[in-house]
Amino acid sequence: MNKRYLKQDFNYICDLLLIECVNAPKVDDNEKDALLADIMALRQDYLSRVSHPEPGLSQKAYFKAIVTEFQEKVEEMFQRIYHLNS
Repeated sequence: MNKRYLKQDFNYICDLLLIECVNAPKVDDNEKDALLADIMALRQDYLSRVSHPEPGLSQKAYFKAIVTEFQEKVEEMFQRIYHLNS
């Protein structure tokens, strides 16, 4: 797994989350701002974790764990956006 491609994927997915959040209709601005801040923090956290892997784990296991955790967080963010719309 290439770090550069992993970072590009994280950026792309976070961009999609940001677009969905910004385009959410009938949403309180405070809720939207909080969600946007959470998405940006998610992006920064995972990009820094890819750049600085934890010592002691094999790279393959470390990056697989990061991707799995990122997928769970993204699903959680999409659920939050969905609940903003309803």
